[in-house]
Amino acid sequence: MPFWAIFYCGFIFANGILTVIISQNKNPFYIISQLLSTAFAISFFFIYYEVVDKPENTILVLMILFILFQEIWINRELYNRLVFEQIPASERDITLIFIAIMLLIFLLPFFYIVIKIFNF
Repeated sequence: MPFWAIFYCGFIFANGILTVIISQNKNPFYIISQLLSTAFAISFFFIYYEVVDKPENTILVLMILFILFQEIWINRELYNRLVFEQIPASERDITLIFIAIMLLIFLLPFFYIVIKIFNF
């Protein structure tokens, strides 16, 4: 695996741990599902760089669906932490643009790897 992929996997792992720490939901099922989502995301890099064997596409689709479910639906309470009322009105537009650009930068490598695995 190249250095950037190892660094990116470390970033995904740190994100998963920090999500568990800042979440108000501390039940064991939430913690396990967040760590499982993190492991699934990292495993896509392991699959792409042939560290582990590629499973069937059905399993890969289920992994993607679980990641999306966990990060969009289960972690929806974390979106309330982005409180824009405290940001001055003149800075809100640039803040939203900055957040969108950062999300794009951080999600593009993951989506690139997923698309390459499925050979689209």
